[in-house]
Amino acid sequence: MICENTDTTPERGSQIISDTQNLGKIRVNNTAGGDQARLGYLAQSDRIDANDAVLVYFDGWFQPF
Repeated sequence: MICENTDTTPERGSQIISDTQNLGKIRVNNTAGGDQARLGYLAQSDRIDANDAVLVYFDGWFQPF
């Protein structure tokens, strides 16, 4: 997946969220809000720059609030 945001110290297991305005990109975030689709979890702990490819554990689900 292609990451929209930069994260200098991502934590393995962070949520991958698809609520971005850029189609086809995701965000890495530990604390998502309600009604946001989670696509999986980050499988790496290396620095992520904007528009970098990231490795994820896919486990999609939608959390309604």
